[in-house]
Amino acid sequence: MTDIAYGTFMKGIINALQTTLLGASSFSSGQAYFGWVENPSDVLNVRINLVEDNIENTGVNVHIHYIVYELQLRWIGGREETDVETFMDYVGELVDEIEDTPKLGLSYIQDTTVDRTSWSRTPDAQGLLHTGVIYITVRGMRN
Repeated sequence: MTDIAYGTFMKGIINALQTTLLGASSFSSGQAYFGWVENPSDVLNVRINLVEDNIENTGVNVHIHYIVYELQLRWIGGREETDVETFMDYVGELVDEIEDTPKLGLSYIQDTTVDRTSWSRTPDAQGLLHTGVIYITVRGMRN
């Protein structure tokens, strides 16, 4: 268990999550970000959204956090079946990275689980905007 301030704890997880996602072979620096980017320049990118932190107090100064994130993957591609399959591969790369690195390289993380994914497609001036949302839960402990 780690004695760490809440803000440092949360920022550490965001940074580790970003590093983990950039480990996927189709992604490189600048394609995974936290916060809002109005018009991302990359045709392929993933935004990390913090949804909630459910805190369980298990004893004196012991807090277990169940932190839910929404990973919004965005790709501007074509309308063909092969384009949809390509997008599924991109989503799969991110899911695999998360499943392969459940502790995100941090001593205070017990595990990270993929809870579900959702999919949508929207016409875009540049093609078809494919959106995949991956919901994950990070379980960490601090005092």
